[in-house]
Order: sequence, then structure tokens, then C-alpha cells
Amino acid sequence: MASHIPLIARLQSFFHIPLDLIKEFEEHVLNVPTLYANIISGKTFDLSDGSTSNEIKLYGCLALIGSYYGFSSVEYLNVYNNIFKYQLSDPHWLGYIVDQLQRDHSVKYIPPQSYEDDTYRIKNEFKAILVGDWGTGNSNATFLVKEAAKLSPDYFIHLGDVYYTGTVDEQNLNYVTPLQKYLPHTQIFSVPGNHDYYSGSQGYQWACSQFGQKHSYFILENDHIQIHGIDAAMKNIDPLNTEEASHLNADEVRWHLEHIKDTNKHVIMCEHFPLFSYNSTISGDCLDLDQYAALAPCIDKVTAWFWGHQHQFQLYKPYTFPNGEVLQKARLIGAGSFNTDSNLDLLYTQNKYSGKYPVPELVEGDEWHTQYNGETISNSFGVLEGKMVDGKYVLSMTYYQIPTPDVGVYETAVVCYQEILN
Repeated sequence: MASHIPLIARLQSFFHIPLDLIKEFEEHVLNVPTLYANIISGKTFDLSDGSTSNEIKLYGCLALIGSYYGFSSVEYLNVYNNIFKYQLSDPHWLGYIVDQLQRDHSVKYIPPQSYEDDTYRIKNEFKAILVGDWGTGNSNATFLVKEAAKLSPDYFIHLGDVYYTGTVDEQNLNYVTPLQKYLPHTQIFSVPGNHDYYSGSQGYQWACSQFGQKHSYFILENDHIQIHGIDAAMKNIDPLNTEEASHLNADEVRWHLEHIKDTNKHVIMCEHFPLFSYNSTISGDCLDLDQYAALAPCIDKVTAWFWGHQHQFQLYKPYTFPNGEVLQKARLIGAGSFNTDSNLDLLYTQNKYSGKYPVPELVEGDEWHTQYNGETISNSFGVLEGKMVDGKYVLSMTYYQIPTPDVGVYETAVVCYQEILN
């Protein structure tokens, strides 16, 4: 049955809309300002719900706001840019499909030429911003980098993903330009994520070249620490592939292990893909078996391991692997621009795992994982700092969140958790 309201009737020509949703849209038409107020205060959508009904609801409410306020209005752009953009229902993803038919999307692998190649000397006492999944160009990302700049970091390490598909234009707009603007005196490094490679490797490699990074994996080193940047994204280059697993080139694995095996320095690992997950399946389980098999020889020497990909902030308890190796500190810091999930209890997927491997557990206590509204921390980043304290070299990590009481409304970054890594 077609709605008596023309706009909703037109939506019905595109989608099969359930009757209860039609009635909801018809009620919204009577008071679009209230709908808008509810959306920006987070009372309308659960973005962790990927159901077709929820996607249609996104489309419908956006259409109502655009029709009421205008499709170039501040209200429409606020909802689109901060809620709708980059969701699976975002029509701009269709551009990727067209682009796939027109270009070479292969990933050009360029390994270091020697043991010393792509190792960078950093300061003994330093401050580095670590953040994942930041390259969206939205207002969340812009506010975050401006807050990070207040801390005067020496280095900025991005754990991958520049949206939509990592083209040169997107890398320039969403990554290179804002970093050059807000962090002009900071040395920039990045590891690639799946989005960086969706268009091939040209865009990512161009972005690296703007900051003097030669390859997709690297080591930052001083007298006390090695920071390893890992490229694990070379085969996860299809956005329609739901496979979460990473891929490590054998040459890269040997290069990292060779640097780690004889060192007595603290080792920090940074990559895009999770080695394991509390709330997402990797090849159908909680553990990335291929990555574990490749890097198992170094796990006991790793001080801390940071990754992104999942748009959340999570601190894991020490994790014991199947062969007895123990990773003391694993940290998910993928909420650099938007958080797609809201409730940790709902996210827990232990019942979906095989039971063959230990299920990761989250650190508990002090309510570190929630904002004042009970949702998981979004818009967050970490600051890795190395310095001498009473004659001892201390590595610390401070995690910041940016409270967002309403969509597009931000408050000054606040510390949500601190820890000593060594």
C-alpha cells in the first residue's frame, strides 16, 4: 500500500518498506525538526544494526531532512557527513564499482632493499600520536587532529584506512592536506588498511611519498625501542569481501623477525588488522591464524601491539596463544573518526567462535570503556611517550577521547586511560 505522502511514496518505489516503517516516516513528516534533534542527539539510529530495515530507515530519514531543510542545508550535511557517510548504505560506494571497471586496482608491492632500508632513527625522548581509521575527512577527524596537535607530537602514526577507497584524491583530501595543515612540524608515518588498497596501491604510496616514507612497512628506532609498522592489507582489497583476515608477505615477515630476534629493546607493533578480536570473527574465529603463525616467533618479545580496523577502542587482558606465547598488552585503537558499535555487551560474540582458541577478554574496572552516556568510546587516539624517569627509560601510553554530546558537537579531548608499557 502506497503512502499518501508523495515523498514516502517515492521512497517506496525504490525500496520495499515495511508497514510499521511507513507509519514511522509519516509521523516524522509532521515534525522534521524533532526528528533532526533526535538524530543528532543519538536517539534515532543504532549504527551497529546492519539490517536492511535500518539501512532503509537511514535513507528515509535523510530524505525527509533534505526535503524539509534543503539538500545543501547545514542540517542535511550535518546528518549526512557525520552519520550517513561511509555506512554501507552510502550511495557513494557505487562510485567504487564503476571505478573498478575502469582502472588497474592491483597492489604494487615494493619491499625494502636491505636490512637497514626503511628504518628511521627517532628521538630517544619522544611523543607519538597513534590512531586508526582516521582518514575520513569528516568533522570528527578534523577535530581530533586539531586536539592532537595541542600535544605537540614529534610523530604521527596512522594505523590505516583512508576513505572511501584510498585514491590519490582521497588521500590528498582526507589525509595529506589536514596533516600538513595541523601537524606541519610532525613526522608522519602510516601502515595501509584495506580501504587504502581498494583502489590499488597508487594513492597510498603517493601519500607516503609526501612525508618521506618509502615503503608500506617500516621500523622507527632509538636506543631503547623499535616501533614496527606492518603491512597486512595486501590481499584484503575487495570491499564486498567480508573476510577479516590479514595477509603478510613472507619477505616482510622475515624482515621484521630479523630485526626483532636479537634486540634487547622494547618492541612495539603497529598494524591495521587485529591479531585477535573480542567481538568480530576473523576467518570464522577470534584469532587470525595466518598472522599468528607468521609472527609467533616474536610475540614473547613484544611490549605492546596496537591495531585498528574495528572502529572501537578496546584494551585487552594478557592473551595466551595456542602454543603458549603471551602477549601482555594488545590495544584496539580504531575509533579515530567514527565508532560503528555502541554497546560492548551486545557486541560480545563468544558464542560465534569455534572454541578451539582462547577468547580474548577486555580489561575491566574504572569504567574506562564507556562515556558518560554508557556507550563505547568513539573519537579516540593514543599518545605513546618515551622518556627517562629517575634514570630509567619509561614507555607510557595515554588514551584520549573526544566527547560528542550531539552529532557535530565536540568537547575538548580528555584522558580516558593511562598505562606504563614497560
